[in-house]
Amino acid sequence: MAGSANPGIPLIMIGRTKTISWGITAALTDVSDLYREKLSFSGDQYFLDGEWKDLEVVSHSLKVKGKDEPVRFDIKYTHRGPVITSQIIKNAQVLFGSQIPIHDDLGSFSLVWAGHYTGESMFALLQDMMRSKTLYDVKKGVRKVKQWRSIPANIVMADKSGNIGYMLLSSSPMRKGEYPYLGCRVMDG
Repeated sequence: MAGSANPGIPLIMIGRTKTISWGITAALTDVSDLYREKLSFSGDQYFLDGEWKDLEVVSHSLKVKGKDEPVRFDIKYTHRGPVITSQIIKNAQVLFGSQIPIHDDLGSFSLVWAGHYTGESMFALLQDMMRSKTLYDVKKGVRKVKQWRSIPANIVMADKSGNIGYMLLSSSPMRKGEYPYLGCRVMDG
């Protein structure tokens, strides 16, 4: 087996065995939605379905080279995802299919993203691919994954018998209304 891996991921992301080879790239599918949130004056609750709900607060700390103390910060979450500001949205084209949603410069938004869902499909798929002898074996491995729980991925592959294949794996949101949104909307929370 030979290939390339990302730091922190103990599997070959782009590689080959004696019988199969594969490559994976990020699929820039539209798997993000923004919701305008009404936050309480204290900033610890959000308004949903006629009542105030508590925001979940998750504390983080990052070690920074050259600093004695880690940088500490909190991220607030609604049931949909993290609360973000307009400033973050302005610099996040990749989350919205390279088109920034039209929004005002004030307020808070929650971000729904397919990558937030619990579970992980990429590891199971890569493990199966590294053990596969043919593309038909890879296809069997993909069928074992009931619902894709990872970032959207383009996967190209080939086997020693001359078979080639492509898969786009993505958890796409089921939205009401007009399709496609093309990443340019903000919905009321």
